[in-house]
Amino acid sequence: MDDFLNIKKKYNTLRENERKKIIDSLASKIDKDGNHLFTKKDGTKYCKKNLYCGGSGKHNYTSNRKLEKKYDLSNHKYIETKYKGQYVFISLQSFDIDPCTKNIHILYDRIGIMFEEDNITKTKENVEVSNAFIKMKTTDWELPLSNKDLNDMIDYIINHFENNN
Repeated sequence: MDDFLNIKKKYNTLRENERKKIIDSLASKIDKDGNHLFTKKDGTKYCKKNLYCGGSGKHNYTSNRKLEKKYDLSNHKYIETKYKGQYVFISLQSFDIDPCTKNIHILYDRIGIMFEEDNITKTKENVEVSNAFIKMKTTDWELPLSNKDLNDMIDYIINHFENNN
């Protein structure tokens, strides 16, 4: 059991290092005038103080007390950023709906990107849920990311906004 828990902890650390690597890449992107292309979700510049805050699930998740034993969601990693004031959500696990079976999957270590914040949708049972499963674009980038992958991903985000406006 100790081996499993040690591997799980190491895996979480490695995923967090990948998340930080993406943030460092976003924070370093500037335009020809020296302006930062990406900011934090709240519109503030990336800076050393609180650079990596947030971006993972709660370590003591209870599903609003439906779970008796707390669940560690900290392996769920993401980045909320803005490109020139436009929201971008980068997930280190992509949400996927199989087009044939309609089964829902989480593709761990595959990058998923949403270009707007998720909204709440109601199911036929009138339960409110996020529509992120529908909005997220599954990419071909998979952890660990190379420098080329990072640059390609950032170019993909920039091109999305520059070509759709």
